[in-house]
Amino acid sequence: MTAAFDEIRRAHRPVIVETRVAGSAHRLLVIGGRMVAAVRCEPASVIGDGVHTVARLVDAFNDGSRRGGEGGRGEGGATPRLAINAEARALLDQHGYTAETVPAAGEKVVLRRSGDLARGGIAIDVTDDVHPDVRDAAVLAADAVGLDVAGADYVSPDIGRSYSEVGGAVRAVNSRPDLRMHHAPARGAARNVAGPLLDHLFPPGTPARIPIAAVTGTNGKTTTCRMLARILRRSGLVVGFATSTGTYVDDHRLNNVDAAGAGPARQLLQDRRVEAAVLETARGALARFGLGFECCNVAAALNISNDHLGQYGINTLDQMARTKRLVVEVARDAAVLNADDPRCLAMREHVRASRIWLVSRRAGDPEVADHIAGGGAAVVLARDGGEDVVYVHNDAPGVRLFAVADLPATLGGLAAHNLENAMFAAALALAMGIGIDTIRQALREFHSTFEMNPGRFNFYDGHPFRVFFDHAHNEAGFRAICDVLKGLQVEGRRLCAFTMPGDRTDDHLREVARIVAPHFDLFSCYSTKDYLRGRRIDEVPTILRDALMANGVADENIEVGLDENEAIDAMLSSALPGDLVALLNTFAISGTWKRMIRFRPRP
Repeated sequence: MTAAFDEIRRAHRPVIVETRVAGSAHRLLVIGGRMVAAVRCEPASVIGDGVHTVARLVDAFNDGSRRGGEGGRGEGGATPRLAINAEARALLDQHGYTAETVPAAGEKVVLRRSGDLARGGIAIDVTDDVHPDVRDAAVLAADAVGLDVAGADYVSPDIGRSYSEVGGAVRAVNSRPDLRMHHAPARGAARNVAGPLLDHLFPPGTPARIPIAAVTGTNGKTTTCRMLARILRRSGLVVGFATSTGTYVDDHRLNNVDAAGAGPARQLLQDRRVEAAVLETARGALARFGLGFECCNVAAALNISNDHLGQYGINTLDQMARTKRLVVEVARDAAVLNADDPRCLAMREHVRASRIWLVSRRAGDPEVADHIAGGGAAVVLARDGGEDVVYVHNDAPGVRLFAVADLPATLGGLAAHNLENAMFAAALALAMGIGIDTIRQALREFHSTFEMNPGRFNFYDGHPFRVFFDHAHNEAGFRAICDVLKGLQVEGRRLCAFTMPGDRTDDHLREVARIVAPHFDLFSCYSTKDYLRGRRIDEVPTILRDALMANGVADENIEVGLDENEAIDAMLSSALPGDLVALLNTFAISGTWKRMIRFRPRP
């Protein structure tokens, strides 16, 4: 060895000399800072009984008839099947044996050269024999490489004695230890290693599921989900949320398709990064696919109004309420209901959750007052000292949550629907155990910008005229927009480009046109081929134009377009400094926003 060292040293510097550790190979399983099982890895062998041949002993080994005793393959594939191959025949021949030899009782007949389990070795349980010093060495080795679950490969001539006496060393630490060798060893006691592993991953008494919040209703679902996601993020959680504008994990968008259904919900719940899920749950997905989850912690029913009737067997508002009620029925901890909407309030008869929260913008409502008096929880708008304030009632007298003027998304109180969305988000967060200070801070940070809430009450002031952008698609949505815009100071004219999906009824289209007719000076009624839903391409804009004229709008103030982009470009080109342009129910939200901000006004 000295000569070899001198020869290598002349060619290489430095030279590392390793110490050879003699002994048997062992695998020590460490879980959560504790050694829970150990096996000795030996070359595959059979034990003679003085009656059966080697071949019959191998058969008995393979079929597991002696599991836990003198042999046995066990269950689950921990030990490979043993065959009398060329290697086995060579080892038998060294002792003058063949496969038909009958070994003496208690005689070990070795059939493999290596104890490596992948090469035909077998595992023999030695858990009870491991010396405390060796146990500690395995735990230290796992900790040194930063693993809480590890398999330490330990070499020792005697596992029952300390390495300080007989030597021994950890030669490797495996980050993905095979549990089967401990669960079903070839010889010795089987060890329950799954139990300690599960207890370590999911300690008894701690939650094994992430909190889930589900939001349904006709209007406001997306904004409420985004507000709640903001609150949960502010509390320190990694939040996955799925809405009609896409699927997100915190600020990272996974896709930009309509994700208010079962498939995106399952995608988020399978994402290991997600620590809390906020799921928009729409009527179409419920009717076609059901829920993407068995139950949720909290659920909210925001409102029930006229939209999507006549589809999937839902023809009335009562039928719509029954469909959306499913989300509330599966909530375990709390259901949050709109006390100002009779159909939402009626859902409380079907709530199984341990607590019901009511949300109301009507101070002094008798239903809400009785609910609070009976110990119920509520988020309520009230007038206090000349300002509108939202209070929380939850096992205590009303606690001030926030002033309406403090929330940017309410536009100083003009956007009453966004106030309601914020109240629902706050109620859901309170039901999930989030503190009031965190809720206040998160809602004060939430703005109706395209970056924070695309397609929901977005303004753009980069042109000489102002642009308002919203994905309204039903009567209630258009009514909320008109209520807000009529309160804005506009120096010039008010222009509106709008459309509706082709699957709405003719009466629905006419009602939308009736709502917007008094609020704008010029109109562009357009169509888009992607949302005809069985209609002719000119059908929707023609119905909208005729309804506008029936409500007092002059024909010369209405344009009809058959292409969304051309109609929007034409409306933007018509705008003068000081005008307000409203782009409503645009289908390609991101594409239309980019097109609008890249538009170059004429001199």
